[in-house]
Amino acid sequence: MVSKALLATVAMAAGVLTAASASAAPELLTNGGFESGDFTGWSVLTYPSASVNTFAWAKTKSGSVKILPEDGTYFARLVGHGCINCQNPLPNGYLSQTVTGLTVGEGLDLTYWENDTGSGKTAPLVLKFGSSTGPLDKYLPIAIGAAVNGWQEYGATFLATGTSDTISFQWQTAPTYFYGLDDVSLVDPPAPEPATWALMLVGFGGIGATMRSRRNRVVRASA
Repeated sequence: MVSKALLATVAMAAGVLTAASASAAPELLTNGGFESGDFTGWSVLTYPSASVNTFAWAKTKSGSVKILPEDGTYFARLVGHGCINCQNPLPNGYLSQTVTGLTVGEGLDLTYWENDTGSGKTAPLVLKFGSSTGPLDKYLPIAIGAAVNGWQEYGATFLATGTSDTISFQWQTAPTYFYGLDDVSLVDPPAPEPATWALMLVGFGGIGATMRSRRNRVVRASA
């Protein structure tokens, strides 16, 4: 049987690995939570309007609903007739930001929160990513967890196509509806530090040795 001490070692190593990865990943986007109170860091083109709000009223079949930020003080209220099937972000209806200092082929993880209570369900919020000098590829992010207060978290993983890539949100709504967007985050998950991997290997190596020893005892006992 695997000893409790070895299991504790592996559990501790896994915890260190997770904590190190989470804390060491730098944020690549500027003003992803719109906490500046405006679109600082973003390029926005939309009709009839886009704004950064502390709250907004959304029309639903059951009446008006007050939309609050997913986190913090502000969120982006996106209204427009975006060209959601275009390769490049074209008017009207896109919000984009170019990220620099990337390495071609490096993995990037994106998460964001979307609230489509006020969208009228006319079309999805579309995410696109790619070289700022070439066409943007369309991505369909995956929902993460359950919706909270009308907000749903989404995630997607990219490979950088250049040293400078652009992330773009595009949308299409009826003029009286909107999408809510908040807490947009893009990070390059760091590789685990050698010391962390060493700790993990020690734990798994110990388990392997214990298992081999147990098998040897069983073989000798049955001989």
